[in-house]
Amino acid sequence: MNKEQLINKWLDSGLDETQLNEFKKMPEYDTYTKLSERAPLFKDDSFNVDLEYKKLSSKLKINEPTQSSTNTNTSGIRSLINPLLRVAAVVAVGLAVYYMPIYDNMATVKTLADQQTTVALPDASTVALEKSSSLRFQKRNWDEKRKVNLVGEARFKVAKGSAFDVETWIGKVTVLGTDFKVVQRENFFEIECFEGMVSFDYKGKTVKLPAGKSLRIIDGKIVSKKETKLA
Repeated sequence: MNKEQLINKWLDSGLDETQLNEFKKMPEYDTYTKLSERAPLFKDDSFNVDLEYKKLSSKLKINEPTQSSTNTNTSGIRSLINPLLRVAAVVAVGLAVYYMPIYDNMATVKTLADQQTTVALPDASTVALEKSSSLRFQKRNWDEKRKVNLVGEARFKVAKGSAFDVETWIGKVTVLGTDFKVVQRENFFEIECFEGMVSFDYKGKTVKLPAGKSLRIIDGKIVSKKETKLA
């Protein structure tokens, strides 16, 4: 079984013991498991299944049969119809959840260990997303709040406009320039500023990096502020 097949089966939780051992031998195994553990960062709670079911139930007028009913025929018919309506409601909600990503306001882009891609944001800003990385952002009302969530590594070229924030596990990067790079891996974090200035909030403190400077954090400690090659 090739690497892509193993990854797909792992994502579907379909690996048997032999395949799992083979998957664990892959050099990217630690990265994949870390991404899986951090997936809640991108959790979308905007769709409440229970709430939508109640709304649909109200519209369909789903009522539980009551023992106080004196008409046994009516009660019998109601007890037969109610489960059918419940099934219809559940199916309708299920279809809504299935098709919801088409209309979802949030966009998520992910890359595998052998993939790289460039993401165009709504304001023409671009993100060069590196291997084994994930980017999430809001598509509508982007001009009101330019913010992305990043797991992994990416280089940003930001169009001029309002504040632009990059949320990471370590802290928040606020853009005061237009060209910078963020690397976020296990026990390692780095920011490189190529143009303008970047502000980074970390442990209650703010560090500002002008063009040509970079900041590196290893195991939670700032270890260097160094010159970076402009590109």
